Amino acid sequence: MGNEKNTTVWGAVIRVNDVIVPNDIPAVAVEINKSSELITEKLSRVFYTVYTDTDTLHIPVFWDVSSVNMKLAGVYTMKGVLKLPPEYAFDESESLQVQTTVSVQYPDKPDINIYYRLTAAGIYIFPWLKQENFDSMEAYLKKESGQWINLTEEGFALCEEEGQYC
Repeated sequence: MGNEKNTTVWGAVIRVNDVIVPNDIPAVAVEINKSSELITEKLSRVFYTVYTDTDTLHIPVFWDVSSVNMKLAGVYTMKGVLKLPPEYAFDESESLQVQTTVSVQYPDKPDINIYYRLTAAGIYIFPWLKQENFDSMEAYLKKESGQWINLTEEGFALCEEEGQYC
């Protein structure tokens, strides 16, 4: 009993060489008085791409939903960060922050108050709550003192059940 030894084993840390920050992060519309988990569910496909010498990892963004008041309709900015597994090391991981906007909305009152852009497709998306009768919706645009233009009729916009595409 007097000859016991403590052994400490150190695992190797995997060094991260590069991180690709996600872009074209969707804006999100959620219903008032619902759980903020709806936000993270809608953003669950947003990933950082992490490169090591031997691996390519796709790590989901860790979203901080504390800035969103789910009991008050409005627009909120929400931030997300890279949370690496403990066996990975990257000196700049704290500065790899992204953000998006969240619109808390009343049901049956679609609000076009946020948007995001799909860069590769060159389109803007204005998310709203899921609509039952979206095929009867139309989008109009008016430049300052000009005439109203029906964007859906002209082929510049498309209304879908979860948003408008322009």
